[in-house]
Amino acid sequence: MPGITGTLSMARTSLQANQRAIEVAGHNLANVSNPAFSRQRLKLETAHGIPVEEGIMGAGVVVSGIEQYRDVLLDRQIANEGSVQAYLEEKQKILQYAQSMIGQDLDRTASSPEGKAASKG
Repeated sequence: MPGITGTLSMARTSLQANQRAIEVAGHNLANVSNPAFSRQRLKLETAHGIPVEEGIMGAGVVVSGIEQYRDVLLDRQIANEGSVQAYLEEKQKILQYAQSMIGQDLDRTASSPEGKAASKG
C-alpha cells in the first residue's frame, strides 16, 4: 500500500489541477467585457489508479484539457453578418465613387415634401 509519499503526491497533483482551474476562472473574469472571448472550462479526469492488495486505490485527478463554450449557431450568424457588412461597405464605396463622378451631392431634405415647401417660401 502506498505510504505518505503516495498520498502527498496525490495531494500535490490535485492542488495543481485546482490551481489551473482557478487560473482559467481568472482568465474568464479578465475577459468578461471582451465580445470576442468565449468562456473556457478546465476538463479534469481521474488519474490512473494504483493497484493495491485490496483493489485499486484512487490517484487523484489530472488536467485533460481546456474546452471553450461556443454556440455554433451564433458563430455562423456572426460570420454571415460580417459578410453582409463587408458587402454593404463595398457597395457604399462604389456608390460614393459613382456619385463623385456624376458631381451631384444628394440632399435628402431638398427632395422631401418639407424641403420643397421650404425652398418655395
